[in-house]
Amino acid sequence: TLRPSHVSVPHQGVYVLELADLGQSIAVAYSSPHSALGLVDKGTLRETAALAGHTGAVSALAVLPAGQLLSASADASVLQWDPRARRPAATLSQGGHKRPAPLLSVAGSGDGVLVAAGSELTGDDAVIYFWDLRKAETPMYSHSSTHSDDIPTLSFHPSQPHLLLSASTDGLLSLTNALEADEDEAVVEVANWGVSVAKAGWAGEGGGRVWARSDMETVSLWDAELSLVHDFGDARRAAVAGGWATDYVVQCDFRGDDLQILAGSNDGSFSHICAPSTDRWALERTYAGGHSAIVRSVLFDRAALRVFSGGEDGALAAW
Repeated sequence: TLRPSHVSVPHQGVYVLELADLGQSIAVAYSSPHSALGLVDKGTLRETAALAGHTGAVSALAVLPAGQLLSASADASVLQWDPRARRPAATLSQGGHKRPAPLLSVAGSGDGVLVAAGSELTGDDAVIYFWDLRKAETPMYSHSSTHSDDIPTLSFHPSQPHLLLSASTDGLLSLTNALEADEDEAVVEVANWGVSVAKAGWAGEGGGRVWARSDMETVSLWDAELSLVHDFGDARRAAVAGGWATDYVVQCDFRGDDLQILAGSNDGSFSHICAPSTDRWALERTYAGGHSAIVRSVLFDRAALRVFSGGEDGALAAW
């Protein structure tokens, strides 16, 4: 069991929702009504700057290869930030779209050119917007029939920069060619998990597999063509060697070919659980003492061999 080396609470009364790695600092998204992003020093966990630009709550963060930050918001915009300048470098709006929709997710391509954002269901449409950062005033195009409900998660393939993974509360996972304007031609693969998908991502740098987590705390593994490899079921019911009991899933990751789950307990602790085979979970490490409520985001700084976490108690912890 690890104990934190540092704990801080930058703002009382708001949740820490998401963390993004900016090298020497961490970008922090907070819950409403705190719409400014925080820049936090990794060494001290003190907030050194606030990035103010959104008029609504920030819903998602992403980092471009050159270190620029993307933030999506309920105010229907994506802001591109140069953290050193501490002001938006560009505002990505929905253009002339008939009804601007709150945004739930954002992703940047590995070549630093494309940005995609997914919306809440607004009216009859849940929309994925695509921008080219070289001319980002308005979207290149938008796709409104890929999903039929909220789109809370987007991720570009790590080595194929134009292949976008999306997943939705409609139960679908989809792969889209982000360079294709015609939506009927753009969708490459679709899979129906049959449950509301909260988060999905690619496996490692090669992107040979896809993991997904549902709103019901179930976890699944898919191949690169979105054929189901294994449905692990409810992570809360999984027998874990080492005696850990899971209350919720924070996020998933891979080490080589092995799926790893960051599993949380309602007391604020969380654990690293590895599934080297499809039938037995193994407890690798528990993190305790940094939080008193649900952990919302965990960031691995593999270069520095450090872990950072943020939670609903408003705390940031370094491990």
